[in-house]
Amino acid sequence: NFTSATTAKTYKLANEFGNFHYYHLKDELFIGYGIIKKHGYLIYKAGAAKALFDFLYLRKNILLNRDTVKELRLNLGGFSKKDKSELKKYIKIEGSKRMLKIFNYLEF
Repeated sequence: NFTSATTAKTYKLANEFGNFHYYHLKDELFIGYGIIKKHGYLIYKAGAAKALFDFLYLRKNILLNRDTVKELRLNLGGFSKKDKSELKKYIKIEGSKRMLKIFNYLEF
């Protein structure tokens, strides 16, 4: 399975290469990606903070409390202060109380 963020509408695609899930992000949240060229294609690759933000954002409606966040078993030991600050920046841009609560449940 492959999960991607897009500014287009959410959709799913299955073919011989796998299952592809494209999830819509608001234009203002489509940031935090580096562009790499691989095999003639441009690929937007998220940094650590943006990848974690997208992961949590796509699950924000099921992450209801500290226990559900803890059940994700995230290994955040390699997260730097800069990564944590960047993650908080994305949460501020997104603007929901739910994402701020989820951030506060994380154990860095």
